[in-house]
Amino acid sequence: MDRDIGVWIDHRQAVIVTINGVGPPEAQIIESGAESKHKSTGHVRASSGLHRTTGGHKHEENKRRQVLAKYYDRVISRLAAAERLLIVGPNGARLELEARMSRRPALAKRILGRAQSGRVTQRQLVANVRRYFEGKPRPRRAAAVRGE
Repeated sequence: MDRDIGVWIDHRQAVIVTINGVGPPEAQIIESGAESKHKSTGHVRASSGLHRTTGGHKHEENKRRQVLAKYYDRVISRLAAAERLLIVGPNGARLELEARMSRRPALAKRILGRAQSGRVTQRQLVANVRRYFEGKPRPRRAAAVRGE
């Protein structure tokens, strides 16, 4: 079945829109579960009036990276059925997802478009994905090439 998938992704969530040519587009939201990078810095006021770190910052950052890696893997598993892919979102998360996808060359080569984008509504994303794939040729399938 022909499937066009567009994903908008940042470090908090991914919105995946699937258009399969039958019925309305399907939208799915995947939450990352990662803590915001901009929370308390962990500084403690010393008696001298100077600031020092509590030492937990590296641990928190490593934990955040692990959570994001699992999040990207969940997103990638939902993209596996795509024939054609469009990936949009802020550069950080979008580029990290693409780097993780490069470990799966068969899937990575299905990426037809990439774009930097701020937050969009689900409706806007559906419209953008439809508009992007309209008129774009479908890749030739191996079976059709071999004449099967």
